[in-house]
Amino acid sequence: MRSTPSLTLLLVSFVACSVAAAQDAGELEASKYTPASPLERRNPVYPSVALSSRKEGWVMMSFVISPTGDVTEPMIEDSSGIEAFERAALRAVEGWKYTPAMEDGEPVEQAMVKTRIQFQMEDKASGASPAFTSKYRRIAGLVNKGDFAAAEPLIAELEFGERNNLYEDAWFWWTKYVYLSASGSTDSEEMQRCLQRAIGYEQEYLAPEQFVAAAERLVVLEARALDISAAIATFERLRDAKTARRADSYEKVIANLQPSYEKMLELVRGEQLLIVDGKIGEYDYWVHDLLRRSFSIADVVGRLDALDIRCERGTRRYSAVPADTVWTVPESWDDCGIYVKGEPGATFAFHEYPRSYTPANGVSIEAK
Repeated sequence: MRSTPSLTLLLVSFVACSVAAAQDAGELEASKYTPASPLERRNPVYPSVALSSRKEGWVMMSFVISPTGDVTEPMIEDSSGIEAFERAALRAVEGWKYTPAMEDGEPVEQAMVKTRIQFQMEDKASGASPAFTSKYRRIAGLVNKGDFAAAEPLIAELEFGERNNLYEDAWFWWTKYVYLSASGSTDSEEMQRCLQRAIGYEQEYLAPEQFVAAAERLVVLEARALDISAAIATFERLRDAKTARRADSYEKVIANLQPSYEKMLELVRGEQLLIVDGKIGEYDYWVHDLLRRSFSIADVVGRLDALDIRCERGTRRYSAVPADTVWTVPESWDDCGIYVKGEPGATFAFHEYPRSYTPANGVSIEAK
């Protein structure tokens, strides 16, 4: 692990995705569409408790920009697990203002806006502290010896408090994944969560070899879970990451995964029904990037409360989620995310249909 400290540049930083930079200029001119642009985005207030204990963390937000340029329906998609940061990020985003998206000269709603807010100390070293490094090495030694019972309480100590910066956070989640994998855990959902958080930063904090290993394993777990959308996105992140290219294993891993990646793309374009298991998580909803234009929800166990269809150029909200109804989203809405809200633990099957499918019970959404 890196021991030489370095200074971060910002107290609080955020990266906004799927706004103006994601649009193609030629297409925008042809359709007379202009995406929303930031007008006022104040940084969140660093929580006093986290500031006094010099903790760092992150929160991934998504929201809709209204025709008046206000942020509506902000949601926490994921975070480093510190509630104070989640509350601060939510309060900040609710006050942001934008110049609204315009279509044919009229202001329109824009969704699929995602922002990762990172809480970082300006004067704090980004490497691992001696205390973290010591515990990390103890865990690694115990796992290598197969003494998982002794490693378990040390893992818990790091998970529930003894991580102080983003670098330590990434290395902790990688360490927990290694522990779960080596101990023979069958909790693939938790292993996916560990890997997603280990590599889920704009900056890659893991060393090149660990980053490649984490991304490779995440692609495999997502593909096994039939979450093709997530597996494709993870492979593309691995393929394009600068850190990954410095790893000795990079070329071999990409070569091994490339055939599966191409088969997944063929599957998306093909005639086979795509099915992924959905489960309402800790933030009371499930999020999925749509691969096709038609979808339905089936085999519901538990309570589902609402369905949001959030696309770059259109949104729809439904207060009921009837099973086996097929929704078809207009092509003109571009990339879409599906947000299913319900009670934590509720499960369902999410179906995506090929273009040739004609539903007997369908909702064809018309663009406004």
